Amino acid sequence: MEKRVLLATVLSLGFLFLWQYLTYRPQEQKMQQVESEYKNKEQKEEIQQKMGFYEPYIVETERLKLVFNKYGAGIREIYIKENSAQEYTLLCKDSQDSLFVSSEVKFDVKEIEGEKHSVSFIAKDISVQYIFPKDNPYKINVDISVSKPKRFEFMLQHYIHSDRFSEEPNVVHICKLVKADNKDMMLVEKVNKTELTKRDDLFWIAVGDKYYFVGIIFPKLPIDVKVEKKTKNVKQLVFAPSETVRKFNYELLIAPKKISLLTSFGNKFIHTVEWGTFAPLSKLFYNILTYFYKLFGNYGVAIIGLTLVTQIFTFPLTLNSIKATIKMKKLQPQIQLLQKVYKDDPKRLNMEIMNLYKEKKVNPFGGCLPLLLQIPIFWALFTMLRNTYDLRGASFILWIKDLSSPDKLVIPGTNFGIPVLVLLMGISMLIQQILSGAFKDPQQKTFAIMMPVIFTVLFINFPSGLVLYWFINNLFSIVLQVVVSRTTEV
Repeated sequence: MEKRVLLATVLSLGFLFLWQYLTYRPQEQKMQQVESEYKNKEQKEEIQQKMGFYEPYIVETERLKLVFNKYGAGIREIYIKENSAQEYTLLCKDSQDSLFVSSEVKFDVKEIEGEKHSVSFIAKDISVQYIFPKDNPYKINVDISVSKPKRFEFMLQHYIHSDRFSEEPNVVHICKLVKADNKDMMLVEKVNKTELTKRDDLFWIAVGDKYYFVGIIFPKLPIDVKVEKKTKNVKQLVFAPSETVRKFNYELLIAPKKISLLTSFGNKFIHTVEWGTFAPLSKLFYNILTYFYKLFGNYGVAIIGLTLVTQIFTFPLTLNSIKATIKMKKLQPQIQLLQKVYKDDPKRLNMEIMNLYKEKKVNPFGGCLPLLLQIPIFWALFTMLRNTYDLRGASFILWIKDLSSPDKLVIPGTNFGIPVLVLLMGISMLIQQILSGAFKDPQQKTFAIMMPVIFTVLFINFPSGLVLYWFINNLFSIVLQVVVSRTTEV
């Protein structure tokens, strides 16, 4: 039995190592691969420019920098400035344009700055105007006019990513206007694929990753829309007015998924944030987190405050669990004696052990309940800490500069990083196992050793904010174990 348990644990650990390797490739390898792709794209752009189908026109605003193509009046690259002090961050870059009108038509450009900043792309019988409102630096109004009625069709096919090396699939959300009690209600849903269909109820569509999105707000007229999977990570949107028109306008929103910002946009853009399976818990934890952040001005301290709140909430169950564990530990000498006496009679041994539990009023499964409760709490925290834009780049202390990223203390002069916080968390788990008495039971000893190791390996690529939560949670449990062990009798 012991050998089988050890083999299963080793295989599990091997799987975790393999999963880590396949899922998180070395940063240097990512950099080389992506930089190679960018070089290839730049070469393609040079070829296209020589062929006469790419001529860039750059527009910079307070928050956005857009690289347009004069051929087609589409957008080739998108950059975003997260605050006025920072440089622009690359959001989209491809060898093809998005939202172009006609890829082989070259437009003349007229830019007007001042109270009304606009860029007009003008060609024979067609004009495309991009207007940048002063009251919303993330918004762009797009007006298209043609001399004769025409059926337009537009594509948004850029890959939107958090940083240059992000490889996570984009997510598409659709907002529909639904009639209820003679009122228009907005219903937001996530879609993976939809055929080209006529939609009278479509209000907006958005594509993005965990930190940014590009949204398109439609006018009140029937729209044909299609969402298709272009590559593993890229969703391509195709939309068009259902009938031929001489004028067509829509609004673009290019913005980070910062909760306060999405709230200011209204129209339920807040639903583009991925809250996960336990969304109500994730939102509750976010509100608690922001409350502590307002108090202390540090998200690391806010996470510690959030941890203490969850500990207070689960305290009764945690206390019962620790008491059950301590009672089990103190019963081990009697259980070992029974094992010696009835070693040749397993049925009698089990019966005597159960009688002992009953006599001492010990529930052998009492330690499992808080673990079951921790699953939704853990997952809700994981989703919130991983997808909340507010934590992006939020520092804690010393080497922890980004609580949304894995913990790495980089050794000067190298690219190697030591996950210090993760190792401390693993040590705290080991101390918990020692205090629980698991090392004294031969049947539990293997798990007592391997579980901290498995969790340490698993947490290496988790957000450091989540690791911080788990570490503080362990410290609290250790203190509670020590206090309760001195006051609990069997």
